[in-house]
Amino acid sequence: MQLVRVSKSGGGGGGSGTVTSVGLSVPSPANPAFSVSNSPIISSGTIAISANGASNQFVDGTGALQNSVAFTNVGTAVATLPNPFAIRYLQINADNSVSVLTAAQLKTALGFISQRQTSNLSNSSTTVPVNIDGCIVSLEANSTYIGKMTISSAASAAAGFSLTFVFPVGCSVNVGRISSTNTTAQVMQTQVATSGTPLTTNFNAAINPAGYAELQLSIIVGVNAGSFTPSFLSGAGGSTMQIFLGLTTIQLEKL
Repeated sequence: MQLVRVSKSGGGGGGSGTVTSVGLSVPSPANPAFSVSNSPIISSGTIAISANGASNQFVDGTGALQNSVAFTNVGTAVATLPNPFAIRYLQINADNSVSVLTAAQLKTALGFISQRQTSNLSNSSTTVPVNIDGCIVSLEANSTYIGKMTISSAASAAAGFSLTFVFPVGCSVNVGRISSTNTTAQVMQTQVATSGTPLTTNFNAAINPAGYAELQLSIIVGVNAGSFTPSFLSGAGGSTMQIFLGLTTIQLEKL
């Protein structure tokens, strides 16, 4: 609305002016947001603008009222999240709140486990195992995991090394394995593992190869949560077995 000042004066060669009426108009689409009353004004009075909508409506670009979307708790939480200024992933929680996760946290939430041995290990004992610390993982109760473990190794005797796993009571572990020694010594076998007892077939049964062993794992956890701890033993007394950090990894997926 443009306001016009009107003045009237006489004498001195001045001019004069008059206004017959002053009015106001607003956009009038279907379902208009505003309406005008007491317009035009002929002599004096007040032009009134009134709002037609409700508190849960909004005005679009044409001046028409539109119904607002009713946000749920989740919608409100997303709309009011602070800027993370980093790559993050949304998680909707059971109470309808919203969390932002890093990539590592997302992997954990989805049940992906990926860990790597970060130092070289050695063992010359056939009875006292050495834990592969970087590949120890936590298992949740009443869960099923599938995945693999890869071990990079070298031996000072053809006996190779044996593996043992310690896991919670009531847990069932099946191991399918392929050992990458020389062609004639390769092994493919499936075995039900017993906690704390070495697997029946040694790995890498050749002298000083820079080899690897790959195990396919199926783990069914009962009511007892706990750690899945892989360890290794020398295949022959006095011979040294080395586990290298490089490709010694464990990767599991919770189903």
